[in-house]
Amino acid sequence: MNAPIDCAKEIADLFKSIHKTYHHYILSQVACHNLTVPQLTVLHELYHHPEITLTELSERVDLAKSTVCGIIDRLEVHGAVKRVKVNEDRRIVRISLTEDVGAVQGKLDVIRKNYLAELFKDIDPEDLEKMLFGLQQLNGLMKKFQQNEHCEFK
Repeated sequence: MNAPIDCAKEIADLFKSIHKTYHHYILSQVACHNLTVPQLTVLHELYHHPEITLTELSERVDLAKSTVCGIIDRLEVHGAVKRVKVNEDRRIVRISLTEDVGAVQGKLDVIRKNYLAELFKDIDPEDLEKMLFGLQQLNGLMKKFQQNEHCEFK
């Protein structure tokens, strides 16, 4: 048995499953607002980085500027975001959330935190510490590996 390869596949499968489960839960919590995943992603970035430009936003969400522009157009029609021109340079447009959507995003942050807290409430504190320790180690290993910029497929 090749333990590192077997573990790597299982960990990758667990990442996928955890992400899917978490993502599904969060989407179920905002379904009443009729928002798409890309729209949620954009709203999340705008909540945490208000008054950024379209270029900055497209870089943060890793989508083409034209795609983000379309998302912003649709969100603006629904009153979720607003565009504000900068007085010093009228060519620069900053995007921010409207107050109503900012409140929804704040609730989402609470939902995310409460979801995880609820999951962990009945877990033995020692087991939770082990889980946290393991995740911290994995995160550190991944960051270290990424810094070395390994390129397996040349």
